Amino acid sequence: MAGAQVQVKYVQTKRGHQSLVHNGYRYNVKFRRNDRTYWKCHLKTCSATVNTHNGIIVKFRHLHNHQPEHEQLKVNEILESIKKRCREEVVPVPTIYEEEVSKLRTPEWDDDMHHMEEQLPTFHSCKTSLYHQRENDEVQKLVRRAAVLPLIPSASVEDVWLNALESINEADIDINTTPFCDYVTEYWVENNRDIWNHFENEGPRKTNHLEGWHNKLKKQVRYKFNSLSSSVPLQFPSNISGKRQKEAMNLHSALIYHI
Repeated sequence: MAGAQVQVKYVQTKRGHQSLVHNGYRYNVKFRRNDRTYWKCHLKTCSATVNTHNGIIVKFRHLHNHQPEHEQLKVNEILESIKKRCREEVVPVPTIYEEEVSKLRTPEWDDDMHHMEEQLPTFHSCKTSLYHQRENDEVQKLVRRAAVLPLIPSASVEDVWLNALESINEADIDINTTPFCDYVTEYWVENNRDIWNHFENEGPRKTNHLEGWHNKLKKQVRYKFNSLSSSVPLQFPSNISGKRQKEAMNLHSALIYHI
């Protein structure tokens, strides 16, 4: 039994409850009585149970009617690691997802690892639950204050950002916001403010108008014309060879075709 104790692991379910993992099988709490906990296999069709006393397995009952779920348990472990980082860090969520998945691609990569990676949900399918891990009002307020800096007077940028830094430092949160704050301070607030600040810009501040113009143009022009390239002739210096001229013309035609 001592060997079995070493293999016991407790994990968190999607609803925040505790599950017991042993030898590739996962158990949910059936009921508790004093220091004893009675666990049942998480599959409703399986009657296997485990009893623990102060966290130590003391009894097994019934056999599982299915194979161990080693791969799925590993997938769940990776997802929990991603969610934990999303709660504790301010690194972009897509970056966290890619970094954790890339850890699987080690020199020990084999067919089993490849199959396990295929079992992982895509970022698109799980991004909602990942972003929900960051539902912290203070962090969201910090990000919004950083996003609004280009739209306020340039002279007020530093004061507004310093006020945001003071607020986040006083907030009672477990998320490390230092890398994000340092990035905004060093690369935006202290440098090139006249380039990225649009408070005094009298024209459009976003590309929505340009996207709308492209959308309207595409609806009016339903076909792509390769012959447009002939109406925009290219002139080459005399020292450019015919082969280079032909390559440039092909590239020119391709660019116009894909506009």
